[in-house]
Amino acid sequence: MEKEKMWLELNAFQKKVPLMVVMKAMGMENDQEVVQLIGRDPRYGFLLMPSIEAKGKHPMFNNMQAEKESRAFSILRDVLLANVPVREDNFRPKCIYVAVMMRRIMDAILNKDAMDDKDYVGNKRLELSGQLISLLFEDLFKSMTTEIRIAADKLLEKSDKAKKFDFLTILSRDTITLGMERTLSTGNFDVKRFKMHKSGVTQVLQRLSFISALGQMTRVQPQFEKSRKVSGPRALQPSQWGMLCPCDTPEGEACGLVKNLALMTHVTTDEEEAPLISLSIPWDPGGAERSSVGTGWSGAAKVPSGIPTGSQWTGAGPGLPSR
Repeated sequence: MEKEKMWLELNAFQKKVPLMVVMKAMGMENDQEVVQLIGRDPRYGFLLMPSIEAKGKHPMFNNMQAEKESRAFSILRDVLLANVPVREDNFRPKCIYVAVMMRRIMDAILNKDAMDDKDYVGNKRLELSGQLISLLFEDLFKSMTTEIRIAADKLLEKSDKAKKFDFLTILSRDTITLGMERTLSTGNFDVKRFKMHKSGVTQVLQRLSFISALGQMTRVQPQFEKSRKVSGPRALQPSQWGMLCPCDTPEGEACGLVKNLALMTHVTTDEEEAPLISLSIPWDPGGAERSSVGTGWSGAAKVPSGIPTGSQWTGAGPGLPSR
């Protein structure tokens, strides 16, 4: 938010784009529909007026004019909020997600107590080894296919076409293997495609004792510079109760930053969202409290506390683990 106007800033765009223009490009036909998605409080509409006026400098009247550039359309579909999937060019879930984000910004402006804490455990995610290796494999695989395409274009451009083209002659079989071995041996995780540069990702497990091995296996390494003298990330949070150990932390500059999981902590991974969404239907969608499942907004419920309780009771059913 800048000068009372909401903007969208992406690396794929050369400059900031008014957020209302983006909402209209994703299928919102009029401004009233955007205001209704955000909320019925008249203060939301008052805060949104400068953004609506900024959109007037970029006139768009329908979807066809907003989608002239296929590249911009693909950026909105694949890059903007990539965690919200777009199925059959239906941007409705993504528009709802953006509207919820706009509402959170306005709530923070109207009420400072509504702002989230950066150190709240619910706002953090753990990058597991499987996710990091999958990103590394994707980057190495795309690099290998790019090299193969360049080599194939050079061979096919030659005038001598009597020789039969053999795909195996230009296939580099060690690209993925060497890339994996280099990362695991050095610990330097470099994925240029996603602009990820980390060091010390892999470490040798010290089996001097059971406690030391267990502590190293449950260690949580934050993405925060140890040299910065900031007390916020180092302090204990009430939300860490039962998830992170309050005692096991190293001494020195890493004190409070490097944490360890508690013994009873269970790290959950991605689950199928369809059973959870169908399970939340009996809780009377159409109420006042919004409920979200995974990466999308599933509806509104009058009794939001009943959704997790009912999920736990029915968690013993097939295909739905109890959490």
